[in-house]
Amino acid sequence: MNRFLTIVSIALAAVSCGQAPISEKYAEFSDSYEVGGVSFSMVKVEPGAVSVGTRKDGVPVGENRDHSIALLDGYAISEQAVSPELWKAVTGKDMGKPSYDDCEKFVAKLSKKTGVPFMIPTEAMWEYACKSGKGDFKKNRFEWCSDNFSDYFDYDVELNPTGPSKGSLKVIRQYDKRQGLAGYTKSQSTAFRVAVLTGDTCPEALVAAMKGEPVEKETGTGSETFKVGDVKFDMVAVPGSDFAIGRTEVTAGLWYAVMGYFPLANYPEDPDKPVINVTWYDAQLFIWKLNGITGRKFRLPEEQEWELAAKGGARSRGYKYAGADALELVGWFSANSPREKIRVCKVKGMEPNEIGVYDMSGNASEWCAGRVLKGGSAAMAAKYCLIASKIEMAPGHGNSTFGFRLAL
Repeated sequence: MNRFLTIVSIALAAVSCGQAPISEKYAEFSDSYEVGGVSFSMVKVEPGAVSVGTRKDGVPVGENRDHSIALLDGYAISEQAVSPELWKAVTGKDMGKPSYDDCEKFVAKLSKKTGVPFMIPTEAMWEYACKSGKGDFKKNRFEWCSDNFSDYFDYDVELNPTGPSKGSLKVIRQYDKRQGLAGYTKSQSTAFRVAVLTGDTCPEALVAAMKGEPVEKETGTGSETFKVGDVKFDMVAVPGSDFAIGRTEVTAGLWYAVMGYFPLANYPEDPDKPVINVTWYDAQLFIWKLNGITGRKFRLPEEQEWELAAKGGARSRGYKYAGADALELVGWFSANSPREKIRVCKVKGMEPNEIGVYDMSGNASEWCAGRVLKGGSAAMAAKYCLIASKIEMAPGHGNSTFGFRLAL
């Protein structure tokens, strides 16, 4: 049964039993509720997006490396797992070793007593709250989610996903692990939370960006310097055009200032290296958050815009790489980058191109709006770093040379 049908069923049951009716599937947010003298706290989670099936740094939590991008409407989730005291206040019985089926019955009774359409959170809701620091999540404790379990995730974007429609197992989650467990299994080591939808909808701009729909652009943009936290970054107007391009690739330091964490293999001691191990979806989420901070309309450059900026716009001298015909002067590539696992180098370590933009040939490969990568990388041969070269790649794929540059 999906969550919307569950909510309707709870509402009908509440009315038929003479309890407080639940008239709609949403509830106004309250930071605490009380049942039988036992209170529990809720934390509000704003609409957003999360990569389901990964740790915060992007490492998969299961054997399958695929994962999906969940777009989520707003909800609230209990700060703590349901306690034995709350269980007894709601059911009149000791908690014991509740199965998932027992937890569903508890949620139905809690909803009747409070008039609030509670639910067991989906895996996407659970993971988003966990990664966002919303609530007290014990590192080594599994918690029930309402999804049916599957090992496989598509590289896909879904709005409020609820998991496979059929399955014999339910998802249980830790921060860095996920498993399947039969819903009738009695387990004292598996906890659960309750959640409720708040009615806040996922922003249309985020949905459009994640689906790759055309975005509204600023026009007549000039060169500007921006600051997020303690991190400054420059946008350079491209001569002969109406857009600006980032002077450098987005750095690990800027990523942290916006997102609050470092993706895999990005380190606090290297804030001036380009951020890596980011997917096209990751880049879009970063840009959406950056736009919320700055009030501007940053975006990924279109492939043609990227090439125009790499050539130097109206100041182009016709070089085959961004700034020179000799790649050794302007770019880190396989022949001159460090012989280490992480080969990207600090931005601005080579000469800029005609308009003062750095590293458009080599260093990190750069995602463009059309889901292609431009510029080659520090791990690639020179021919892949030509301005005209590109790599087509699934938008959910990332590795130790994939980064991006902003356009405005």
